[in-house]
Amino acid sequence: MPWFAMKMEPVQPPLLRLPDEILEEIFSEIEEHADLVAFALASKLCHSIVAPHHTQYRILRIRHSSPDIWAHLARRSDLARNLREVHVHEPNSVQVPPDRIPTTLIDKHLDKELSNADETVRIRNMCKALSHMQRLRVFVWSCLLPGAQRPTSHPTHENAVLTAVVNLPTLDQVSLSGKFALHALEATRDPRGSTYPLWKLSNLTSLSLHGEAFTKVGNAKHVGRLLSNSPNLEYLKLPMEFTEIQNYNLPRLKKLSVKMQYGSTNTNLDDSHVRFLENHPSIEDLDWTPIRNPKTPMDLLPNLRSLRSSTQFAMSLSYPPLEVLPGTPAYGLMTPPSTPVANATPVAAVPEVTEEQNPLQPQIQRSIENLDLYGLTPQALLDLKCIDRLALRRLKIHSFGEGEFSALNDVAKKFPNIEWISLPSYYLPRHGPHPLPVSREQWLDILPRFTKLQVFRGPGLWYCVKSDKQSVHEIIMHLVQTNEHLRHLDRVGRHNEVDPSRQIVISREGEGGKDINYRIETMLPRKPFDINDRHSS
Repeated sequence: MPWFAMKMEPVQPPLLRLPDEILEEIFSEIEEHADLVAFALASKLCHSIVAPHHTQYRILRIRHSSPDIWAHLARRSDLARNLREVHVHEPNSVQVPPDRIPTTLIDKHLDKELSNADETVRIRNMCKALSHMQRLRVFVWSCLLPGAQRPTSHPTHENAVLTAVVNLPTLDQVSLSGKFALHALEATRDPRGSTYPLWKLSNLTSLSLHGEAFTKVGNAKHVGRLLSNSPNLEYLKLPMEFTEIQNYNLPRLKKLSVKMQYGSTNTNLDDSHVRFLENHPSIEDLDWTPIRNPKTPMDLLPNLRSLRSSTQFAMSLSYPPLEVLPGTPAYGLMTPPSTPVANATPVAAVPEVTEEQNPLQPQIQRSIENLDLYGLTPQALLDLKCIDRLALRRLKIHSFGEGEFSALNDVAKKFPNIEWISLPSYYLPRHGPHPLPVSREQWLDILPRFTKLQVFRGPGLWYCVKSDKQSVHEIIMHLVQTNEHLRHLDRVGRHNEVDPSRQIVISREGEGGKDINYRIETMLPRKPFDINDRHSS
């Protein structure tokens, strides 16, 4: 039945009796796709109001040139204006979820016309479509293709697209990855950054930049201008080569990701980032691996909730640097053993270091819930003093030896609230040059010790039985009996590698959850401004 005919029925809820223009404005304010679907399921009339005019026009995610989509959105401003997120990715990218594009209202004659495939026409339609998106909040553009390919065939096309993006009034989250801004003039030639649109962005809450241009010293002032114009940033991802980060203050920053991209000869990279961390105690999520082992104050990052770094950096938060105390000899510079020493030479007594001078316990314990440290072993985790053991929920162990199975058992005992864990599939034997796979019996002994475990990541359950499906089934059915909260496991695909897009989901139904089953499901897409591992769900 047509929408108009259904609205003529005598009994309708007051909401649906409103004029069409008002209804359109009301539903245009609903952002979440799930809320729109819930409304559509209420009745046929509700479905006809929001589907597909709203349900297909909240998030746009494409991995191809898609000239028909841009032509459609350029032509239908009434639909494009309701988009909240636009994600443009490189073709065949496996790191992002599948395309999410409108399909129902595409006009085969107008939108799929061959002339729309011309690059100039496509870019013009893309710019026009973006200009319609007055409610857009998120713009992600990634072009991490091999070789020297740029995001557009001509720099003027790149400028045109970014100009349309910069002029959007509600935009507050931007991510660019690839060979952007290679044609932008350096600050010495363009002090105000007026020749490249990106430098004019302001009032952002999330900013992610990845690419060669953002590591150049000549563009440092331009990148700094982005930070100055967005003092309310809560998420920031920048190349580690951007050392000027220490000169900026972002009082609301909560999530920081800093990674080396192209290398640098600057030996002060670590120091500049430590100074930035000192000035930002508000940071809760940190993804940064220093080049060396910088000196850090023991009260650094008191509000830390998630840490992805090196084991050495976490150790520096646990123990103070052993510095030479005033008035004592520098024992690290003593005379070499080969030099004769006279018997009359007095030998200074080693001074006793008190707890106040060099305490072994940190001044604070951070309530870290998510921990991923490169090279972390079970024993190294037990040695960390900077974290609250009861707070840890998610843990990734990178390696362990044959003698550390008992330490792994201690981890389960001393970190009782772990719900998510990733463990390596192999361990290092005491006598032997090659790693050995963790056996089936060892897995069935280790995992039940984590009494609150919900998610186990890693292919170990598959490798220990050489990916035999029946044996894997038996292990899973055994674990669901011993780990009553277990709900997610990794799946190994045809190439004997972890499937990046699908996982095993365990369900418990019936009285007391006795009816146990499992199935393979697509993983939820990772949010674009999330520094945690994509398998952290």
